[in-house]
Amino acid sequence: MSAEKIPTIFIFGDSIVDVGNNNYINTLAKAMFPNGIDFCKNCLSGRFTNEQRLGAKDFRPPYLAPNTAGDAVLRGVNYASSGSGILNDTGLIWGGRISLDEQISNFEETKARIVSIIGRRETKRLLKHQSLFIVVTGSNDFFLGKETISNGSLLSSKFESQLRKLYYLEARKIIVTNIPRFGCTPFERDKNPNAKGCIASFNEDISSYNKRLKRLLTDLTANLTASTFVYADIHAMLKDILQNYRSYGAYIALSLYYS
Repeated sequence: MSAEKIPTIFIFGDSIVDVGNNNYINTLAKAMFPNGIDFCKNCLSGRFTNEQRLGAKDFRPPYLAPNTAGDAVLRGVNYASSGSGILNDTGLIWGGRISLDEQISNFEETKARIVSIIGRRETKRLLKHQSLFIVVTGSNDFFLGKETISNGSLLSSKFESQLRKLYYLEARKIIVTNIPRFGCTPFERDKNPNAKGCIASFNEDISSYNKRLKRLLTDLTANLTASTFVYADIHAMLKDILQNYRSYGAYIALSLYYS
């Protein structure tokens, strides 16, 4: 199914895909200018993502926005919240944030609203055959709560139950991103000034989790009827950018290392 033929997209996750939900909660994790520069000038846009720069022309509204009502939900909704993670305790440092469990509950409420608009049978058809589900989470569980690193099986077990719940709520086409190389971020490198380059041990823990995640998605696709779980390897994408930065342009390489 091409992107043009997908009428409905539901998005879950953290700041990578948060388009404004955190503007409606009491939290320190809010997007400031220039984030979302295309949406409002010199203002608190609430958008950590900037889809117009990527060529997007149709945007799924944040779940908490007042205008996310009526027929608007038939095109999809964005539930993502900066600072959130797979585990409910992740992101407490920021104050308010909407955990993945809460985001899935919000989708369940949206599903009930869709049923009230088009009926139960059409809702099942819409979700099972005409919708794409995107889940971008897990990074904050490592970045903000490193105690989870020593028990990646606990994290993946919790995530499996959440993905299964989405399936039982009629989700069938689900894209899941893995966790990028946070051992290469300026924050982690500044905390380890004696290390040369990326923090290898941190990246190794993340790679171990990513392998477990890939196996999990393969198993879910095999065992949940008519489901397709796609493993989106952003870890490899960023690794390629770092190793072959000249082919991407110096600006990208510099922004990854020094921003």
